[in-house]
Amino acid sequence: MKKCFLIVIFLSFCFGVSENYVNSTVSRNESKPQPVWYQEFLRHDRLDHMVYSALIYKVLQDQKWQQNQIVISTATVGLLKEIYDQFYGSGFDWWDFTADMLGIWLGQTI
Repeated sequence: MKKCFLIVIFLSFCFGVSENYVNSTVSRNESKPQPVWYQEFLRHDRLDHMVYSALIYKVLQDQKWQQNQIVISTATVGLLKEIYDQFYGSGFDWWDFTADMLGIWLGQTI
């Protein structure tokens, strides 16, 4: 569990970037623009969604939950976060929820 936790923390620090970083990178590399999907992925917190969903998956797996319970619980956490965003944040974002599902897949493959 400690190894998985350290990997997830390392990935979140390495790949967690802010919008200012993305904007400065795009403006600095005008000769080599990044694909639109990559810019959008970094601009939002989608990588955070993916990493934290994988972390939740691994924590529940270490607690010896059944796989279907883990997938349903992790997806429910992601869905509740998006519902919260709908009312109190920036709005419901299906791409964030898709990143949560990718995080579940990542948790299964690690």
